[in-house]
Amino acid sequence: MTKSGDFQQEVLSALNNSSPQSVITGVKTAVAEKLMELDERVDVVFTDYFNHSYMPDMVLNWKEGGKRKERPLFVRTDTDPAGIAADIHGLITRSPLIIAVDERSSGQVAREAIQVEQKIKRVDLLITDTGSLQTLSPKDGNLTNGYDFSKLVGQNFLSGGRGYIGQHEAATISSASVLSDASESFEEFDSAVDQFFMEDAALRLKRSTGLVRDVMRGNFAELSLAGQFSQAELRTVLPLLLGNPEARETQHLWEELGDVMSLSDLFDIAVDLETLDVSPLLNANITKWTAKRSQVVMNMVSPNEAAEGRVGDPEGYQPDEEPVWKLWRGLVALDIKDWRILFADDARKLKGRMSGGTIPQWEQLAEILPSFKIKAVDLHGLSRRVSISAEKSGDIYGDISSVTDALDESFYVPRIQIQNSLENDETTTLVEFSEMLVTSSSSDTLASHARASVRLLLHNRITDTSELDARIISALGKNDYSSPEADQTIEIDEYDS
Repeated sequence: MTKSGDFQQEVLSALNNSSPQSVITGVKTAVAEKLMELDERVDVVFTDYFNHSYMPDMVLNWKEGGKRKERPLFVRTDTDPAGIAADIHGLITRSPLIIAVDERSSGQVAREAIQVEQKIKRVDLLITDTGSLQTLSPKDGNLTNGYDFSKLVGQNFLSGGRGYIGQHEAATISSASVLSDASESFEEFDSAVDQFFMEDAALRLKRSTGLVRDVMRGNFAELSLAGQFSQAELRTVLPLLLGNPEARETQHLWEELGDVMSLSDLFDIAVDLETLDVSPLLNANITKWTAKRSQVVMNMVSPNEAAEGRVGDPEGYQPDEEPVWKLWRGLVALDIKDWRILFADDARKLKGRMSGGTIPQWEQLAEILPSFKIKAVDLHGLSRRVSISAEKSGDIYGDISSVTDALDESFYVPRIQIQNSLENDETTTLVEFSEMLVTSSSSDTLASHARASVRLLLHNRITDTSELDARIISALGKNDYSSPEADQTIEIDEYDS
């Protein structure tokens, strides 16, 4: 990948290549690498054209709000400002991105051409140069004072920037991207994004900074979140909110965030948040967000995890203390003392291999299962295997008890199917004890997965759940039992012991 400080030099070096094809390939490659550094969600597609008057050199593609969007990109190697100005007038209706080699090849003439067009209509064309793009690169390192939004600004610039952005304008944007608690800081940021970004991009940027501003000032009563937050916004905003002690204790903040993001977003940005304690966010949304599969494993803390610690835990990493939600290897995890419950949005992410689960006897589950709505069960005895299932909606616990009492044999339960209600819909969940897996036929809530994991898979391992969040405790205490409504099917296989 192109190093930040070498961008303009690499473009100039590519222009000095000996063959026309190597010039084209070198310039396009250097530009594409720099743009993907600024905004990782952007795909840069090369065309068969180079320096064409109206056919783009490349096309930027990205996904926004679930839809694919694109923006044509023109690289201008001509140092004639009049030629650049002509391009602006000719291409302005297409709202492209134009990148010049340096500011001398655009300069005052291009700035004036933009101003002329802006007097007539709104201009969404963006023209900049290699040096100015370098100025907009995200800042390195962690700030000791203030809040750095430079990465979020850079990730919105290629798709949502507009107007003429030379060195002066780029410096203005870059300076405004580092905010302090002062009111003037946020006002300068709002002014910059209104001037240099399209309306949708400006609204996203101001929404994120406005949320952080309100939280940092302790203004939790008037939070107003709307629309879906982009993953770029979440990467910037969540660490700031999770690092604020007062924000962590404000439940409705995390509930409202759960409405403007999804658990899938959290999976996609998990690598950026793995050092954070995300308990406030997950606890607030366990009955709203859904997972396809969960698995119970031993909580084995790696040396790196122990050394890193987490935001919100001033004493460092303490695996044996109170339960905590975290992101681990692209998965959501709930750590409860010696055990870790993993949650995935795709069943293929959790295989259940080497889980070390043991198959319980029916007697061990008999007192727990009445609180679940049982759909089907497999019972394995020394001389018989019994399968019991409901043909229609209903609970078959009473039938299982009758069968086990009548057969007078000790049965093991390798797997059991339970049923949960989810927004007027029924979801069937398979609990597999040897694999320590909980798998839903259609995604079920995190609360339901946690309940099946703790109450069933860990039925004889975790006895004290008092330290769990109240919302999880409430989910664990849920009772799904209902009177049988339908006939059941009973299959009995006998075999030699």
